[in-house]
Amino acid sequence: MRFFNFLLLQKIFSQEIFSSKKALEELDKYETDLIDSLLQQIRNKIKQFETLETKIENVKIQKRKSSIDHPIEQFKIINRFVTFWSILESEMEDSLSFLESGSAPNREDLVGAAEGLFRIQDVYSLDSSDLATGMSLGIQNKEPSSLTVEETLSIGKIGYWQSDHYHSSLWLVAAWKQNMIENDSELAVQILDHLAISVAELGDVQQALEITAFLIQMRPEEARYGRNYKYYLGELGLDEDSTLLESRGMNFSAEHLTRPEAHYESMQEYERLCREFSPPHKSNLKCFYWTGPSPLSPLQWAPVKTEELHGDPLVVQFYEVISDEEERAIQFLAGEHLNRATIQDPATGKLVNADYRIQKTAWLTEFEKLDVNGTIAKYNEKLTKITGLDADYAELVQVGNYGVAGQYEPHWDHQSYPGAENRWDPIEGSRIATWLAYMSEPNMGGGTVFIQAGIQARPIRNSAVFWYNLLPSGESDDNTQHAACPVLSGTKWVSNKWFHERGQEFRRKCALDEHQRNTYL
Repeated sequence: MRFFNFLLLQKIFSQEIFSSKKALEELDKYETDLIDSLLQQIRNKIKQFETLETKIENVKIQKRKSSIDHPIEQFKIINRFVTFWSILESEMEDSLSFLESGSAPNREDLVGAAEGLFRIQDVYSLDSSDLATGMSLGIQNKEPSSLTVEETLSIGKIGYWQSDHYHSSLWLVAAWKQNMIENDSELAVQILDHLAISVAELGDVQQALEITAFLIQMRPEEARYGRNYKYYLGELGLDEDSTLLESRGMNFSAEHLTRPEAHYESMQEYERLCREFSPPHKSNLKCFYWTGPSPLSPLQWAPVKTEELHGDPLVVQFYEVISDEEERAIQFLAGEHLNRATIQDPATGKLVNADYRIQKTAWLTEFEKLDVNGTIAKYNEKLTKITGLDADYAELVQVGNYGVAGQYEPHWDHQSYPGAENRWDPIEGSRIATWLAYMSEPNMGGGTVFIQAGIQARPIRNSAVFWYNLLPSGESDDNTQHAACPVLSGTKWVSNKWFHERGQEFRRKCALDEHQRNTYL
């Protein structure tokens, strides 16, 4: 920082100061001004740092009270790194190395966190205002995370800039309701400015007109609001002398707005099944001890607790089939390999990111350097004992970790869509069966739903869900479409094992009836 008036100094120092009283008087005055200037700047800095200290202390207190398992808290921490800590770095003499390294969250992460909130409120029918002002979501011993008006507005703006005017409107109205208490006029203008355009985009021109009329009262000097007002009048077929007969005053709303329809039919069923945390079970299903696929199976002496979730296709859930120690080891091995999950583009065959699959995955071999105890090899051997299928003719163990509102929308494991050609190796064959193990238990959400079967498998830690994707004849079982519900709170770790056709000929034999359904293990 520069405190000196160098032109004045140059003028003073160009004289012989010691021989001129006038020059000394000028120097004395300059020193007095210098002292006053430095003290004022120091006071300003102290005030600035006191303000920063208060903000940082508030963050510290808030972190102690809330849980990172809450989706609102997850958004808040990402938002702080993008909008607070990065700005704070420029105010500090010592750089914050984490931010400098490029490892900190960025704008893309913030958009992803906001879109995660949009997903969970859609799937679980949650109200934006309720989320913004605090919902426990099954988290114990912690205060419900809540948003400031600025944070709620930020979420609304993200929807706005993503051209998602439905969710933008929901969150902007939530911000407006919050600000009715705060009564911040600057925030009110920002909220209404975006809200007017969003509701107009959704076809509610009447409310857009009313909001704009309110904006004109607040900011009469803003010419843009006047132009927008005239435009909305024209859209409604009204002239400038018209009186609004149904003015809402300040009670702006988004409840009447219609959410855009899902891009395919199974999404409605998917969301319905995810909302039913405990779907009703059919009376003909049973629980039993599974002793293995043959009389010589080692499970004869150590049977596995098993529950039938559905009869055709048969979907079962095995309990207590993976230990806490195994889970910790597998999660540790996967840690350094986790990357954003991809899907295979049916048009190009290439692996690409997809908005409907939000998780990170890693693939583990039996030869991981850090797997000193042979955990993966033992795990594969266990799967063979339980399923009767040969793990040597299967894909590697895939480990998945679901983040903010992590989900995987309806899909089939063995095909892109019914009737599609086999997208797997013609030598190894398609995915005959799926093993899905839960290595953690979210507080809420995160179940696995089967669309045609109309069931939900709960993500119970140490358990695994198993089903066949192909009929005994080798044909596709199109009724195995399934999906991972968004994690509402907590974290979700899973491990998948996909068995392939070839190599299973004497383990999963063809049935005598070519029309045999998947009704047995």
